[in-house]
Amino acid sequence: MKQELVPSPDDLLSDASSFYGDDETKNAYAKELKEFNVLDFWSTHAVNYQFLAIREKAGSPAVDVKKRSSDDDSGKTGSSKKIKLSPSSKRVKNEDAISHKTTKTSEDKKAVYFHNRLEGTASGKQTSESIDDFISRLRPSTHTIMDVGDGWIWCANPHLEAPREATNKEDFIEVGYQLLEDLTQQRAKLEEKHPDKPPGSITRLLKGPREFTESEIADACKRYNVVHGKWMLFPHRDDVDQVWHTVAQATWDGELGDLAKVAPYDPHDQKQEQLICVYTKDFSDIDDVKRVLKAMRRLGLVKGGDTSKAIYYKSDAYTYLGLTSGNEWKIKASLYSSRDMFKEMGGPKQRKIR
Repeated sequence: MKQELVPSPDDLLSDASSFYGDDETKNAYAKELKEFNVLDFWSTHAVNYQFLAIREKAGSPAVDVKKRSSDDDSGKTGSSKKIKLSPSSKRVKNEDAISHKTTKTSEDKKAVYFHNRLEGTASGKQTSESIDDFISRLRPSTHTIMDVGDGWIWCANPHLEAPREATNKEDFIEVGYQLLEDLTQQRAKLEEKHPDKPPGSITRLLKGPREFTESEIADACKRYNVVHGKWMLFPHRDDVDQVWHTVAQATWDGELGDLAKVAPYDPHDQKQEQLICVYTKDFSDIDDVKRVLKAMRRLGLVKGGDTSKAIYYKSDAYTYLGLTSGNEWKIKASLYSSRDMFKEMGGPKQRKIR
């Protein structure tokens, strides 16, 4: 009987075999392997919700993702950020949706970021609770400051890094108060020099010194990094829960600014309006201020047009200095209005405060 020949595996998969691909294919894969960067890979996959769910189920530890500087291609890493997300979060978005909101393009080489700076803060939204649960726990129409344990109810944007803290807010306030005191003295000198002039004329004569003071305050804002600002909404108490729900959801989803807050219920407030602040990281970043305003219009929180009710944007710096509407120095308390900004959306007029 003729013996049947059985091929040896060594003959089939020898070093000369094309099983591994031809030279061109092997060189291409070798090049791809050489260029593969583990940090870049995990900067994307560490916040993939499917991965997170599998990791939590398996009891794996959180992945330590080191963010790479956007202008550093040498492989050196910056500070580490622990990315940890509770699997019980009820709002699950896919990785692409988050990436579009937190990175401009793939060339930016910025790691997808997720960090809830209010985690563990009783007055803020927690990662593990939905917006509905958050508002049920801290309902602005019924919960007072005593209930909340804070002067505000907060929601952070977990897809943006928190802005750099003011270098020294107290020093800024001291400098700002001194500038305003100097302006007060200049007004007193003008009134002494022109005793017969009415207050309106004195105010007009004070225009130069007032603009100088605004410019000096702006410089102090930059020097002490007091640059946070906010769009302000004043919904009626009957509507505050619904409006806050929209603001909180959009903030949490990364559609608005870095932070939002609402005033708790005040039984002594005769106006029955509650302030909601929608923050941006820097009042001098006009593009970002406009972006947030446009998003608020899309959400129905504000309307454009001359006949619509305007909302106003105020810097934290002016809040710290007590610069409210009708202040004695006649400094305009708000930096922008929605009406003016919608009119000049192609390039809003910039005030000297910036």
